[in-house]
Amino acid sequence: MQKVKKPVTFWSPSFGLCNLTDLNLSNCKLREGAFLNGLGVLSSLVALNLSGNNFVSLPSSIRSLVKLENINVENCKRLTELSGLPSNSKLDVRADGCSSLEIFNASELNVLEKSYFNFLNCFKLNDNQSLLNMSFEMLKKFLRQGTSSARETFQIAIPGSEIPKWFSHQSNVGSSLTIDLPPLWNNGKFMGYALCAVFVLDEHCVVDEHDTFQFKTFHATHHLVCRLKHNGKQLEVCGTQPAFRFSEKFCQVDSDHLWMFYVSRDKYFGTDWHNSCSQIEFLFETRGPGLKVKKCGVRLIYKQDVQALQSESATVNTSIFPVEEDVINMIDDNVTHTSSDMTLHQREWQLVDSNGFSHSVGINEDITKRSSSDSFLQWTQWQLLDSILPTGGFTHSFGLEAAIQARMVSSPEDLQTFIIRLLENTGSLLLPFVYSTTISPNLETTRKLDKMLDAMLTDEVVRKASISKGTELMRVAAAVYAEIPSVTSTMEACLSSGDVSFHHAHAFGLICGLLGLDSTTTQRAYMFITMRDVISAATRLNLVGPLGAAVLQHKIASGAAEAILNRWKDRPVEEASQALSLPQI
Repeated sequence: MQKVKKPVTFWSPSFGLCNLTDLNLSNCKLREGAFLNGLGVLSSLVALNLSGNNFVSLPSSIRSLVKLENINVENCKRLTELSGLPSNSKLDVRADGCSSLEIFNASELNVLEKSYFNFLNCFKLNDNQSLLNMSFEMLKKFLRQGTSSARETFQIAIPGSEIPKWFSHQSNVGSSLTIDLPPLWNNGKFMGYALCAVFVLDEHCVVDEHDTFQFKTFHATHHLVCRLKHNGKQLEVCGTQPAFRFSEKFCQVDSDHLWMFYVSRDKYFGTDWHNSCSQIEFLFETRGPGLKVKKCGVRLIYKQDVQALQSESATVNTSIFPVEEDVINMIDDNVTHTSSDMTLHQREWQLVDSNGFSHSVGINEDITKRSSSDSFLQWTQWQLLDSILPTGGFTHSFGLEAAIQARMVSSPEDLQTFIIRLLENTGSLLLPFVYSTTISPNLETTRKLDKMLDAMLTDEVVRKASISKGTELMRVAAAVYAEIPSVTSTMEACLSSGDVSFHHAHAFGLICGLLGLDSTTTQRAYMFITMRDVISAATRLNLVGPLGAAVLQHKIASGAAEAILNRWKDRPVEEASQALSLPQI
């Protein structure tokens, strides 16, 4: 009997594709399957174009493409998750027009040296503040890794209409900004600039390849560039200027977007002008029909900024949204002495005023006494419920968008019914996990519950979203509450275990338990943030206005939500179950 030969796959080594560096698979109607999974054998691949395809997520084999620098998934309308990217320090990711994209795991990108990320029209990814916070986390990671190399750059484009307050110099109208520099501003610690611009298109063009700008890897219909003048004279450019380019071939930009760019001080404009310059003008210029810059912002970056970002134990606001324009740079955080009844932390900040002068401020804090007080617990509770906390709380709509598309929800009355069903599910399925980790906040309980909930969440998108939100919450809590020893030790044990996925429900319960919040308060808080997030999604989807949303939230909270909480609270995980089915997220 003749032996049947095993069929040869397309990516078989016999085809000699191991040296392929550039692959274009755009508009091939590709879905998940063996064809995409086989991409991992293309070890020399530098540029991969997967735009206009039908897959929901990237194949895991993409991670093995260690030389990959350019990946294009523009106009992949079904793409919901962008993760598993290779840890390449030079990475250009184009995801414009991915209207279903909900999850981008930026924490996987360990090294950022020369990185570009485009997320035009990725509105699901930008619910409320989540994408803006993610963008700043990436920028901070980039700065923490050091910016001494003149080749290093970072840029990201996302939906957004406001310049963050972190940019200490802002123009709320127009496309230019002039900064008067203080004496000795270029003191050896100056590293570069962070630029930001809000742009919009007042008109749209019919895409014609003859009218586009040809760049290295694509054609662009629009071009935004930043030029510098010092003392009224335009600087000579050492290479190309800081620029952002995109094409309406893949997505029609109908709303405001935000462009952020880091510029090394020596990358574009040389060093000859540094010592003679007392004033800098930043001009954001545009090319392409209807492209307009509405606002702009700039921040000069110093080494102190990077030192502040590296201080993981900071409890003051060294975040991206300072209250005042004066820059607070933490330069020291040391334990000065320990007694039997308290631990004192001596902190010193350097305040740089508008004239460039420095002032030092020291603060002593009684950490142990503070952490055991009722007032501290109340402040902590409020912070956990604050939507500005960058925990990824708005990464999906809990199935609301799918329900709207299926015409199951089309009015405020329908929305109220949907929210009550969601809260019923949250109470029956997730509250037992929140409760169990609150009363037993340790690694063993977390590991056990993690495996149980992982098995119960059968919808893959829901499961991944739960893990993404929980992991981000753990990371944020480890930084925010780092001065509390009991929290620090347990969080470090959990985060370093390597075998825990951290679903959001028991991650929330674990943190509340470590902070000393009682189980009833914790479970009520979890119901609140669930209701808050879905109502925020409803506002974004124009199903209800902000005032109507607030009225609806109050109505449900004082009625159905409290009744559901009382019905399901304090139950063991063995009684957890999914009460009602919801549309797919």
